[in-house]
Amino acid sequence: SCYVWRRDCQRRLDVFDVPTPAKMTVAVADMETAYTQARLTPNSDPDKKELNGGHIGGLTLTPGVYTFTTGVTISSDIVLEGEENSVFILQTWGVLSQAANTQVILRGGVKAQNVFWQIADVVLIKPHAMMQGTMLLWTKIEFQTGSSLNGKIFAHTRVDLIEATITSQARTAISSEGDCSKVVAPVAMRTPEGCEYTHNLDPIDLGSAGDFAILAESGISSVANSNSVIQGDIGVSPIAATAITGFGLTDIDGATFATASQVWGKVYAADDAVPTPAKMTKAVNDMHTAYTAAANVVNTNSAKKELKGGLLGGDTLTPGVYTFTTGISITSDIYLHGPPNSVFIFQTTGVVDQYADTNVYLTGGVQARNVFWQVAGNVVVGTNAVMQGTLLVKTSVLFKTGSELKGSVL
Repeated sequence: SCYVWRRDCQRRLDVFDVPTPAKMTVAVADMETAYTQARLTPNSDPDKKELNGGHIGGLTLTPGVYTFTTGVTISSDIVLEGEENSVFILQTWGVLSQAANTQVILRGGVKAQNVFWQIADVVLIKPHAMMQGTMLLWTKIEFQTGSSLNGKIFAHTRVDLIEATITSQARTAISSEGDCSKVVAPVAMRTPEGCEYTHNLDPIDLGSAGDFAILAESGISSVANSNSVIQGDIGVSPIAATAITGFGLTDIDGATFATASQVWGKVYAADDAVPTPAKMTKAVNDMHTAYTAAANVVNTNSAKKELKGGLLGGDTLTPGVYTFTTGISITSDIYLHGPPNSVFIFQTTGVVDQYADTNVYLTGGVQARNVFWQVAGNVVVGTNAVMQGTLLVKTSVLFKTGSELKGSVL
């Protein structure tokens, strides 16, 4: 199974009066930056790595960073003990489950605003449990009946409250000095001043091709009855709908589009009823135009040509054009950092190979719709890997089991 998310949900903000859309865009960008800062905070204390296998009920914790590759289970009360300025950052790649009637107790002057829970999976706060701190979530959180939080929630997907109580705390003032990539403690909730980037690069105009999550000329295939999910429309042209396989299309004679259980949108093909053929021809033409435009953007920065021979991993990249005459291999997590209007264009005459379990992270406000990968060869997104941006690909794209794209494939 794999997931393809069409761009982001930015357009939903357009229904509100200004300045709310801009306010919310900045807030979400800062939320993503804070999540990444919390995740990247180094843990140099081996005693605080995999503590008790993630079963921390009944423990008294001292200030610092706690790291878990498994989930975290709070089966009984825990105590976070320190001083007024003490900071706690708890990082986990798994889930966080707090048992019913348990409490996170702060002692010695510790403040909830200086406690951060960075969680890559879901969070479940069970009935009448009391949590404290800022919840930085990659997925979702559920507070069950009678539960409470003394702190804040920042979630990439959703928050479910079932007769729960949330008490917000004042934000800690943060100052930044020196290197903008440095992680400060406690976690900053906004892009530090002086770390903004300026540039003269415009995003690639996708035209009507930008209306699709996946648009292809030769075909789109999926494993039948799989858990693959595509949020948005997909389409093929000039080939017919028979080139879309594995989706279990529901097609009605004379219809302008089909549907499929794996597609949260419409499925278009060149042989659908009028006006779809013309719509698809234009979309494919716009796709070609966008590919050529991305390939022709001039790279004037020698430092961004053939960077590391195309072997990217652990790098934090700033906005601009990156050009490779070799392929690009993403061997470990990379970070694209810049403000909300920053643009990244990756050009390669070779392939893009993203290794399993790696992530392309966007930080500082970077938006997936402003990231473009222009690839003359094929693209492979490995098992459980997360790619972000618009893939403008001349040949083929393969998403392996559990992989995810936040963007589109053209």
